[in-house]
Amino acid sequence: MQQPVLATYIAVPRLVASAPDRLNATVHFKLFYDKTHRILGAQIMSTEELTAVINTVSLAIQMGATLEQLAYGDFFFQPGLSQPVDVLSTASLQALQTLATN
Repeated sequence: MQQPVLATYIAVPRLVASAPDRLNATVHFKLFYDKTHRILGAQIMSTEELTAVINTVSLAIQMGATLEQLAYGDFFFQPGLSQPVDVLSTASLQALQTLATN
């Protein structure tokens, strides 16, 4: 029996608003999951090099991680430069909010 694949899309700046525009690329990220909240896949697009993000998703899939685990995971944060909430956490939180309201 196949389960439906759900998805959440976000577009967020890579860095904080005070970062120079020439350095602050937009990250387009789509996270795929099922109704049990298990991570199934992701797509990412940006002019920045974001291999580490997609590698983390790959590991999450291998480990059977859930939206909750990604939403509240501890990811690298550089005060004054990077966003306080990582793109993986942001997408997972949005997915959980969407699931809660449907």
